[in-house]
Amino acid sequence: MPEQNRHPMPGWLIALVILWGLSAIADLLWLTLDRAIPSWDPADHLIGSLNYWWSLQHAQWLSGDWWHSLWTLSSKYPPLLYIATAPFISLLGRDIEPAILVNLLFTALLLGSVFGLGTHLFSRRVGLWAAGLCLLFPRFYTVRTEYFMDYPLTALVAASFLCLTLWRDAQRAWQQWLWAIAFGVWFGLALLMKQSALFFLAIPLLWVAVGTLQQRAWGRFAQLVVASIITLLMFMPWLQTNWLFQISAGFNSNVKSAIAEGDPPLNTIAAWIFYVIDLPNAVSWPLFIVPVLGLGFYWLKLLPHERDRQHDQTSLQWLAVFFAGSYLLWSAIFNKDFRYIMPYLPVVAVVLGYGLTRWSRRWRSIRWGTVCLATVLTLLNLFPVGGTPGRALAQALSPGSRHYPDMHTQFPIQTVVDEIIQAQPYQIVNLGLLHSTALLNQHNVTYYGNRRDFRVYARRISNNDRHLDQDVRSMSWFLSKTQERSPSAQERRRQNAVLQTLRDSPEFRRFKSWELPDGSRLNLFHRRVPAVEVQPLSNIDEITPSGNVQLTRIIVPSQVPPGQPVPITYEWIGSWEQLHSGLVLLNWRNQATLPRPQSMQNGWIHDHAIGLGTLHPQPIQANQFISARATVEPHRPFRVTERTAMLPPSTLSSGTYMLEATYLNRETGETYPIDVPLTTTIAINTNAVPIPAPELDWVSQLRLLAKTLPDGVAALDPVFDQLGRINLYDPVQNYTVQAEKTLAYRLQQEPQNLDYAYGLALARVLQRQVQPAIAALKQIVDLDNDNPNAHAYLAFVNLYAFRPGEAKTAIEAALELNPGSAEFQAIDGIASLLRGNVWQAWQRGQTALKLSSR
Repeated sequence: MPEQNRHPMPGWLIALVILWGLSAIADLLWLTLDRAIPSWDPADHLIGSLNYWWSLQHAQWLSGDWWHSLWTLSSKYPPLLYIATAPFISLLGRDIEPAILVNLLFTALLLGSVFGLGTHLFSRRVGLWAAGLCLLFPRFYTVRTEYFMDYPLTALVAASFLCLTLWRDAQRAWQQWLWAIAFGVWFGLALLMKQSALFFLAIPLLWVAVGTLQQRAWGRFAQLVVASIITLLMFMPWLQTNWLFQISAGFNSNVKSAIAEGDPPLNTIAAWIFYVIDLPNAVSWPLFIVPVLGLGFYWLKLLPHERDRQHDQTSLQWLAVFFAGSYLLWSAIFNKDFRYIMPYLPVVAVVLGYGLTRWSRRWRSIRWGTVCLATVLTLLNLFPVGGTPGRALAQALSPGSRHYPDMHTQFPIQTVVDEIIQAQPYQIVNLGLLHSTALLNQHNVTYYGNRRDFRVYARRISNNDRHLDQDVRSMSWFLSKTQERSPSAQERRRQNAVLQTLRDSPEFRRFKSWELPDGSRLNLFHRRVPAVEVQPLSNIDEITPSGNVQLTRIIVPSQVPPGQPVPITYEWIGSWEQLHSGLVLLNWRNQATLPRPQSMQNGWIHDHAIGLGTLHPQPIQANQFISARATVEPHRPFRVTERTAMLPPSTLSSGTYMLEATYLNRETGETYPIDVPLTTTIAINTNAVPIPAPELDWVSQLRLLAKTLPDGVAALDPVFDQLGRINLYDPVQNYTVQAEKTLAYRLQQEPQNLDYAYGLALARVLQRQVQPAIAALKQIVDLDNDNPNAHAYLAFVNLYAFRPGEAKTAIEAALELNPGSAEFQAIDGIASLLRGNVWQAWQRGQTALKLSSR
């Protein structure tokens, strides 16, 4: 190619590539040396990355159900970080490091955005220096090697603000439209990274919107409207699915966390200067003092001038709008955390880059000396070099920024997971943790368990006095660490109580123990006789040629009183495919009513999944239909033994009850009868002595809880309190699927059964199946039309689905039956507000407040 036709890479682009390359080398070296266990938040996010990686491996782009499951996969945080990480996991594996490497992409975006912002507002030199400063800010390089949302959010907010700035200053219509659309897209991506992007961009967006209205620039205002619509279209699918959870999550993460962490109240000066005090630590003292002095001397005309000061002043005012808006909004939020406000630092970098470049000509050595010192501090903070003098220097000039790789930690979480899988290779396992610390918590154990094909999950227990016994009775695996002292005396007491129970109970044994480097021990406890046992059969002739499920044995007491839990053992054999996909519809009927009546009024049911929902693979998380990787040959024969409990109703008449069993394939809907051993009977006798029994299976508990729903508000707290515990015990909430499938089948046989209808509606609500839940609630309204609570439930679910018209109709029916309910008035007010009737919403709200104060 002729020399004159070549287009060499611009110098500024070479400089940015070099900066990014140096950052990448430092990050890769740090990650190579680091052996740390991820703490709470990084581990929680790593779980999300595995969930989305696996779901995207099985994408069904044209399926509405798949898209719904994708949005529900992460209810607390938007999914963009997890989606962006999926290619790294696919290419490099499921370890921690490949997930963190996604930050290299956001570093490139951050450098480009800061360079663009500095170049546009000031000069290319300012842009390059500002980009370089981003690599030397302690707040950035300490977070960049962790798996948080805040660093990617910082890059996306910077890109969004750059586009908004370019739109603001664009002169031609096509440029304005281009940058308006770009802003809408980047703002949408920022919100899909983390909702808090709104707090950084709301004030600048409002500032330019008001400016366009004051200037009567209707075309430009229309561009902002289009940009906002683009942002909403990108963000709304996730928000519409998870908005209700955002209310509770916002309260928990803001108010409750602030109280727990002792953050300063908003009526104190400390709350409003919290981030001011932190700013020098975020950027380091040299990079704070020298640029600020440069700015001051420049505006006092003590340093040489190089360009139009009026233009620079306008640019600094625009940056001040962003900075002040972000600072004030975040200071007004109860919960304070240095990471939360990090996305305002790119603007700080531009201002400091501008101040640093004021040291020009004969003063340029100050600029270079400052950056060299900041580079030395970066190395001293990231790597254990420099000895005692180096650590002292780093602590003095960039306090609290030491972030060495952990090259020594040997904590056997992966070994614990491997031991559990070896003991129960055909099931998913839920591990109860007595402690939750940065080194050992429910998130990092679940992460390591999910790396093994989503086989092991962990949940924190012993955090509620009312549920201590239930926790121990409901789980089969527990993990504790000695020498672990909780700061709370109440928490220590609960942990010690559970630990003492595990040590003393003949039902548990210490399965394995590991000695840790600090002299403590990690103890793994296992129930001697677990609730579910799965054993492969050596002879395929033990099952039928079709592999159909057989009930080979039942162990049940000869007589029991009504209204008390009854221990029962079922033993099933069949092909793995049939067992894994199998739901069993179990009817216990009074012999006196045989042949079969049309309903179960004189009997009870004990429907559940074979294996009680533990046979691997299961859906990777609650409300999902994509399962983990299958690891068992489908035609291989197995025996599944269940040890659980059932509950005969207290209203049963005395007599002998026999079992009838039907198999229901949850995948295909296929049914067939299962032969029951002829000797299987149980006598209900009001004078019988109750027999100790394990916890009821979770499907039975859901059905019992659903029976109280007609009572309305009074029933909701105990119902959802108990459901919260069941969700703790069933990590993928498979019990809701079992209940839905079995109750839907039952309702086809008994369409007038109100208990089944409430149970089906509850199961669908818990799975967030909006349209099926509405259909179930409409059936309840038909059956229980005189109950105002039935109408109110229907109204609430319609509100959740953003259907205010249908909600209004339903709640009006409830109010006709019970106009004195504060809750009904509040629902009516929300429905009116969503329909645009503000005055009626206000009236209903006032009425609700008056009723609730009585």
